[in-house]
Amino acid sequence: MALEFLLSPAIGITKDAISLLWRSLRKPDPAVLIERRQKIKADVETHLRWIDDSSRYGEAIIRDVKRADEYPNADEKSKGVSAWYKTSLLGTYHRGIQIGLGIASLKRSPDGTCWHLTRDYAHRDINAIIVGRIPYDRIVVIDWEGDEYYSGAHIYCRYSGWRPSACEDIILCEEHISDYPQPHSWYGEIVSYRDALKITRRHERGYFR
Repeated sequence: MALEFLLSPAIGITKDAISLLWRSLRKPDPAVLIERRQKIKADVETHLRWIDDSSRYGEAIIRDVKRADEYPNADEKSKGVSAWYKTSLLGTYHRGIQIGLGIASLKRSPDGTCWHLTRDYAHRDINAIIVGRIPYDRIVVIDWEGDEYYSGAHIYCRYSGWRPSACEDIILCEEHISDYPQPHSWYGEIVSYRDALKITRRHERGYFR
């Protein structure tokens, strides 16, 4: 009787672990996946509005759904991407939303074939917008009303990747202005941030000091 008492919880835990592993490895139904993407896409496009007649869509808080309770506190000692951070909304791309992560100065390589980051601001060739791309698949839910700490949108995401993040990719872009349907910015990719870092190590090692 005692043995059964000890084994039953262990068997239950094992079954739960196997079930969790199976769900994580099983590929989702493509039809369900596409349907969910379209719902989030429609929700995002319905709520995106230009702020104060500017060319931007305003700001939002990106939040890690697994660490949702860490908001609004900030753990400055934590490693990796913060559990939450404020960013600008730049619009959408074919797989999700684009957010602004800052500005970087770029120079062309001596042979003119590629770009690298630089701190030699006086001789930079261009200032680029650092754009993060968050796929719809990583967005769990969006609270467009916000809360008493921040009234803008709160975008809850599943962080993923080798260094867990809401973004599937980070690119360096040139900002352009379009007049239709009203003046707004769009972002042309110059180079991926990862490739720019590789080239920077080759041409401007002092950047990392």
